Amino acid sequence: MHISSDSTELLVQRREAMGLTQEDLARRTGLSVRMISDLERGRTRKPHPRSLQLLTTALELDPSDMARLASGRAPDGDPAAVPGPPGKPVAQVVVPQQIPMAARHFAGRDRELRSLTALLEHQGRHAGLAVIDGPLGVGKTALAVRWAHQHADRFPDGQLYVNLRGSTPARLGPDEAIADFLDSLGVQPDQVPAGLPARSALLRSLLAGKRMLLVLDDAQSAEQVSPLLPGAAGCLTLVTSRRKLVSLVAHHGAHPVSLDVLSFQDARASLEVLLGHSRVVAEEEATAELIKICRRSPLALSTAGAHAALHPSMRITTLVAQLPVQPGPHLPGVELF
Repeated sequence: MHISSDSTELLVQRREAMGLTQEDLARRTGLSVRMISDLERGRTRKPHPRSLQLLTTALELDPSDMARLASGRAPDGDPAAVPGPPGKPVAQVVVPQQIPMAARHFAGRDRELRSLTALLEHQGRHAGLAVIDGPLGVGKTALAVRWAHQHADRFPDGQLYVNLRGSTPARLGPDEAIADFLDSLGVQPDQVPAGLPARSALLRSLLAGKRMLLVLDDAQSAEQVSPLLPGAAGCLTLVTSRRKLVSLVAHHGAHPVSLDVLSFQDARASLEVLLGHSRVVAEEEATAELIKICRRSPLALSTAGAHAALHPSMRITTLVAQLPVQPGPHLPGVELF
């Protein structure tokens, strides 16, 4: 792969337009300053395809600009492709946007959302880390996902998500989680190191200088999480867990966010989204009783609310009459129907 002279000009012009020095670009891409300097001066005539992918992402180039980084034309019908070595498939630069869909009936948690947003004030000085803990069904994942969508624009280099399945027997090991992240970041399978320390180091190297958000959902322990944490400023990690994960606070300075059940007002607002304002207002007493039976648990409320939403002609009074006063020993309302 040869890089043309006008492509070197493109690199310089785009970097300077973004107000970046060669050192800044090196931190964003993980490439050396010398390599970037050689590319811009045309001294490197055959850059590695992976290097071009990293530059394309860091400089936020359009597909048409990306094709110009290599001499000649991009493959017909695929202007966004970066030509690879003969016999190998072309590579595409994809900025990961992995955060799951946010719940439409999310309500409340204003204090917790503000607490997480405050971490952005230090984004340029050190890697951010927050641990959201609470019992089953209290809305830990919903909070993390809601906040992630609200602030996705603060992480232009992408958002990574993994379900660590820490509360299940099929727990995901940190080596597996890192392998998934490396794949999302464009690392080929044959370039993924075998050992956990090497994988962790490679992940930190790729995240260095970038502004990325990581959501590590349902963590079982700090040991499961620590190898996945970025080391440099610019990135922020949200961890959810049923446990406190005290060592992440003690050793990494994680910001703790502990969740309890919803307030009555927020529980009612959540039901209004699911059932409609008029339906809730028409049966205020039954709505209050439903909230009481579900003990203001977000999961229990959404389960009951979903059942009512699927039966629009059903009165809330009828729904309440079908529910046991004590729906479950661990989380009231989860197995209501």
